[in-house]
Amino acid sequence: MAGGRRQRRSTRGNPAPAREARGRGGNSGPRSTATAGGPHARIPAGERDARIRAIIRRIPPGRVAAYGQIAAWAGYPGAARQVARALRAGHDLPWHRVVAAGGRIALPGEAGWEQRLRLQREGVRIRGRRVQLAAHQWRPSKRASPRSNSGTALPYSRRRG
Repeated sequence: MAGGRRQRRSTRGNPAPAREARGRGGNSGPRSTATAGGPHARIPAGERDARIRAIIRRIPPGRVAAYGQIAAWAGYPGAARQVARALRAGHDLPWHRVVAAGGRIALPGEAGWEQRLRLQREGVRIRGRRVQLAAHQWRPSKRASPRSNSGTALPYSRRRG
């Protein structure tokens, strides 16, 4: 090392750079379906988004639901980001009734304030940046749920604790 500077090792031409060989970072192994588009990659986006939008439209005024709950009720557990994507694409949806986990208002800046004001106008109580879920969380009825024909209980049933 000349002049106190560290010399950079080149990885050009090396098929397995040192960082990947140690098992940290990079794509050191074959990609599974879970990392290549997620577990819902084979589902047509139009069908998935239509189911998600149908659930969101059913949230009544004065009630809220979390992104993850909507995804599970639509039949896609773990697809909370797809709910956010469907909300961005749909202009006729009650977007303000969808909150983050735990009732958190996750939208930044003015959009968060607008969501808060719209919810308060509907009678939803908010403390800080969180909706009081105990009083305002919506759960679809088993009878009206699009995925409850099998007679199984819906996910996210009320937990006692």
